Amino acid sequence: MWAGQYFALLAMAARPLTTDGPVVPKGLSTFAVMTRNSGQDEAGNGFYRNEKIKEANRIADGKLAAPVVWCDEPGCKEDFVVTRSAWTAAVLAGFAVG
Repeated sequence: MWAGQYFALLAMAARPLTTDGPVVPKGLSTFAVMTRNSGQDEAGNGFYRNEKIKEANRIADGKLAAPVVWCDEPGCKEDFVVTRSAWTAAVLAGFAVG
C-alpha cells in the first residue's frame, strides 16, 4: 500500500499544481486517518483539523466514510503513517481495508 501511494504521489508531483486535485473513483470508500494536532495552540489545532477534514472530504468527492480516526498519541506528526505503521495498519484493519 505504501509503495502504491509513493508512486501515485510521484506521478501527481510531476503534474502542474491545481486546487481541484485528485478525487477518488466513484463507489470507492475513503477513510481518513490523520494526526490530530499541528503542533500549535488549540485554536490552531482546531483550524488544522477542520481544514484537513474539508480536504479529505473533497478528495472523497463529498463521500468521506465515517469515522475519521485521529492519531493523538505522543509523536503523531505528519509522518505517523510511516513512523507508527503498526498503529496505522491496525486502524486500517479495523476498517477491513488492505
